[in-house]
Amino acid sequence: MDAITQVPLPANEPVHDYAPHSPERSRLVAALDALAADPIDLPHVIAGEHRLGAGNAWTSSSRTGTATGWAR
Repeated sequence: MDAITQVPLPANEPVHDYAPHSPERSRLVAALDALAADPIDLPHVIAGEHRLGAGNAWTSSSRTGTATGWAR
């Protein structure tokens, strides 16, 4: 058995810089605003069953604290 293989060159999506006023940044901000406008409920999965929490709800936020309200 021959272990020599031909590894393909990596090909990723284009890297965007999201500069202010760029089309990429505008699309990103619009998508984040849409997420914040309609937060999703994150259920608990216990024994394969989805259950909503019974306690007080809390709202998630980004790691940087700059965006909030995507999920509860």
